[in-house]
Amino acid sequence: TGEAWRYFLSLERSLREFVEIVPLDDRNRNVYSPTLANILISAATQVEATFKAIINSSYLDDDKSIDQTRLGQARRTIEKGRGTLELYRSILEPFYSLSKREVVIRQRPTVYMQIYPYKKFRQDKPLIWWKSYTDLKHSIYDNIRQATMRRTFSAVAALFLIQLMHLPQRYLLIDLGIVRGGHKDLEIRDYSKSYLKELLANPSLQINEKKRQNISDIWAETEFFETDLAI
Repeated sequence: TGEAWRYFLSLERSLREFVEIVPLDDRNRNVYSPTLANILISAATQVEATFKAIINSSYLDDDKSIDQTRLGQARRTIEKGRGTLELYRSILEPFYSLSKREVVIRQRPTVYMQIYPYKKFRQDKPLIWWKSYTDLKHSIYDNIRQATMRRTFSAVAALFLIQLMHLPQRYLLIDLGIVRGGHKDLEIRDYSKSYLKELLANPSLQINEKKRQNISDIWAETEFFETDLAI
């Protein structure tokens, strides 16, 4: 899990180096380049690896909200190397409500955009950044115009979000101080790491209603990305 997070951080560093040359500005959202193509492909590849890791995780085995027959079928399909976005969506969207999860992308203090990287999961439609990923894998030269700043940031945002969903990774990010709790607007972080782990122990991120009434904000943030976990 530590290696997966280091990989994410390397992609974020690559984005930082790119925006030092091309500012993170809405006017540049459709700028494309081979550098962005490589970042997008790498991020989406890691997203797919995390999809598979979650589906194969033992913490799903006894979860009553999961269709265990469908889960078993999904695992066998993945084992045969036939995983598809629709397969991943069919397991993960009902469990995590990924389509409802927002990521704020910013170059502090300026907000660049607020996106829902998995929004089209709700409609059972292709994700734009994912389609760009598959097209770029097919031919990076013919499809280079799809490697835009907006789509690349969306792919890395999707990776940030899905890593937070994977339970062992979530605990690691609490330990690293990426996941925080307290009063975000006041920049007060007064929840201990052990308390955060208790609050976020449910794999699906469903927080007990009694506890929810007594908490303020739980969020995760990095240099460019921020998301609320208690939705």
